[in-house]
Amino acid sequence: MIKEWPEVARSLGFEDPGAMWRAMYATHSIAELAKKLSVSIHTVRVQLAENNVDVRSRGGPNYVKADFSDVTDDDIKTKGIRQIAREKGVSPTAAYKRLLYSKGKHLRPGPSAPPEGVILQPEDPVEES
Repeated sequence: MIKEWPEVARSLGFEDPGAMWRAMYATHSIAELAKKLSVSIHTVRVQLAENNVDVRSRGGPNYVKADFSDVTDDDIKTKGIRQIAREKGVSPTAAYKRLLYSKGKHLRPGPSAPPEGVILQPEDPVEES
């Protein structure tokens, strides 16, 4: 489908297609723009090039380096994993795993963990018969 880009830009409140592409590409990926405008990814790339919009490199890091050294137990209790994950720019699962494995913070007591405040006593020695 061929779009009349000046008309599309005006209907979205932009002066011209170049302004539209610069503004929209600043906050959306090429794939998001293609879906939003009902065109192919190739069409979006062509329009960005024709309107002299610098295109970001494709893809991204598979491993996002996030520093959890400043996260305290109180942060975990008050903010929760989801909020900490948002602040660090990772998924809640990644935040949980990094806190669990790198900091040894068990966020939920497991079935073998005693309730908070309970002190376990050593078992009585077993007498052999």
